[in-house]
This record gives sequence, C-alpha cells and structure tokens, in this order.
Amino acid sequence: MRKFIFIVFITNLFFGAYGNTHTYYNKGTSPTEINIIANNNEEPIDDNKEPIYFFAEVIPSYVGEQEEFNNFFAKNLNYPLKAIESGIQGTVLINFIVEKDGRITNVKVQKSSQNEDLDKEAVRFIKSMPKWNPGMQERKPVRTSFMLPLRFSLKHNKK
Repeated sequence: MRKFIFIVFITNLFFGAYGNTHTYYNKGTSPTEINIIANNNEEPIDDNKEPIYFFAEVIPSYVGEQEEFNNFFAKNLNYPLKAIESGIQGTVLINFIVEKDGRITNVKVQKSSQNEDLDKEAVRFIKSMPKWNPGMQERKPVRTSFMLPLRFSLKHNKK
C-alpha cells in the first residue's frame, strides 16, 4: 500500500469568500474597544498601538492568483515525517495579523491539532509566507486579524 499525502487547504478564505465584506460594529465603536472585548481583557496581542481590525471592509488576501498560492503551498508546507509515520492527521487553526504593509506578524495557534509537530509546521509555514494585500477600511490599509485553518490529512492508496 502506498501512502499519498494530501494537504487540504481552505482557499475560500483567500479567494472570494469574504471579498467586500462590511464592517460589523457600530461606527461609534473603535477597533481598540473591539480588541479588548475579543481578547477577554487578556494582555494586548502586541506592542503596536494601532488598532487591530477583526472585520475590515476588505479583508486581507494572498498576493497573486490561485495557481501562485497553490505552488507556494505545495513547495513550502511540509507534512512532518513523525506524523506521517504515526498516521496522524489534524487541523490547526492559526491566527495572525496582516500589517498595513502586508507583512504577517503575531502568528499563533488558535486551536491546536493536538499534535505538536503539526502545530509547529503550521506556524512555520504561515511565518514563511510573502507579504499579503492588507485589509482595507475606508480605503486605507489597516492592521487586520486573520484566522486560517490548515488541514493535514493522509490518503492511503491500495495498489
């Protein structure tokens, strides 16, 4: 039996699923207030004093076409060997901030796959990504929080 590895990625988050969404908070509410509520009064995400938007009019997106993203994904995401040998699969939910200039910062595991190797690889992969198109609010780039699920799965082929 040969093992084929398929890593499924939910590309809807990048290409078209949320394009031109609307702001979901009242105009009188500042993004900083939303940040405090969303973090349940925990420590700030980072030292940058600029607000982080959780819902921007235009969400951040990967730069380039779907095919370019697929190529980057295929070349740069590595299924950990220990996980393959043990038959471990799982989904890692990653949270990060797309900065105003498109850089990706503050990468962290929001929900673990329950496997440290998969979690570490997901974080490494996101940190290796090139700059994105930033989120936009009132036609200006803004810091935007983004969540991305990465699904690691194995497929067994009988031959």
